[in-house]
Amino acid sequence: MPRIYHAFAMILLLTCLGCGKEDPYRTTKVSGTLTCQGQPVPGAYVLFRPEVKEGTSQDMPGKPAMGLTDKDGNFTLSTYGTNDGAMIGMHQVSASPDGDRDNIYRDQAKKLLQPCLGKFLQVEVKPGMGPVKLDF
Repeated sequence: MPRIYHAFAMILLLTCLGCGKEDPYRTTKVSGTLTCQGQPVPGAYVLFRPEVKEGTSQDMPGKPAMGLTDKDGNFTLSTYGTNDGAMIGMHQVSASPDGDRDNIYRDQAKKLLQPCLGKFLQVEVKPGMGPVKLDF
């Protein structure tokens, strides 16, 4: 009988080994507004690329989050599912015009983003954070 107790204790220990550690790939809701030189940019993609942090690897720091801006430059990010946000932690943020021909704001986004293409911002995503203002 003592072996059964030892086996049970070992299983219980291994099961709880990961308890208390925060999931490094956890997401939180993120929304905000995209502007380029102070002008709201409609019809653009906003991309949040996670930076390496404890619990993630250099090769795979996490899945990027993406959002498409509306007519006023507002966006909500999605990573694993619709509007679930971005991974918690530091991100390198970029914006690009949407290439979809059906996007009625495509040409406007290309024109407004032209002076801001190739620029990046650093944003820290935190649980419960308010709207993010991205001005490139």
